[in-house]
Amino acid sequence: MRISTNTNSMLAQRNFQKVSNEQKTAQSKMASGDRILSAAVDPAGLAISETMSAKLRSQSQAKRNINDGVSLLQIAEGSLSDLSNLGIRLRQLAIQASTDTVDDNSRQLVDKEFRSLKEEVKRLTASSSFNGNPILSGESQYDLQVGINNDAFQDRVNYDLSKILDAKSNFGLDAIDLTTKLSSQKSIDTVDKMMSQVGLSRAKIGSSQNRLESMVSNLDVTHENLSSAKSLIRDADIAKESAISVKSKIQKEATVMMMQTVNASPSKVLKLLE
Repeated sequence: MRISTNTNSMLAQRNFQKVSNEQKTAQSKMASGDRILSAAVDPAGLAISETMSAKLRSQSQAKRNINDGVSLLQIAEGSLSDLSNLGIRLRQLAIQASTDTVDDNSRQLVDKEFRSLKEEVKRLTASSSFNGNPILSGESQYDLQVGINNDAFQDRVNYDLSKILDAKSNFGLDAIDLTTKLSSQKSIDTVDKMMSQVGLSRAKIGSSQNRLESMVSNLDVTHENLSSAKSLIRDADIAKESAISVKSKIQKEATVMMMQTVNASPSKVLKLLE
């Protein structure tokens, strides 16, 4: 028997340290829910999961961008609905003033309301905005970032009413009035042109809104699938880690008992000297 070096005790201490580390790691994984506590655990898995995390965060922001785009279109559609109502009233007044049963004095009274509504059309197109940006001014052209990359076709949607809605000249309304029968009759065509532009713009906005809502649905599915894939790589298996923790605890208790036994062995040598 050797007493200078207790190899059995050294072995027991090494095993005790090993199972202690295993128990600590298992408990840390259960506490954090993360399988990869450091890059040393799984370098490749960490790199892949971090890339996935970046994409997931980007997808969340893209979804917010799309929802902002839907809000923008809803505001634009609401303003166009008001313009349509104004156009209906303008046309009604133009029809009223186009008949010979109305004299010029009566036309002057009708024209006052007509001019007031024309100014409201101009004010409405100028004041309609989203987050400080005009949306019906005739220069309403925006790019909506709806993807997570930098592809102009796949990741951006263009909002442009400038080719449909001729709001720069107030739809030509500034050049018409209802002071005479002929000018009133001419006004009908101008108002009809305005209402046609408004109707086409509302149709385009409606189709664009449906497209954006479809993008949100597709993005939700992509986000769900990517989250599931990331979970398989990154998330800790709680049942497995719990089993490891319990096993390590039992091994620690057994190792402590073993250390007590092997550390007591050298003391038996003293009995030989008695």
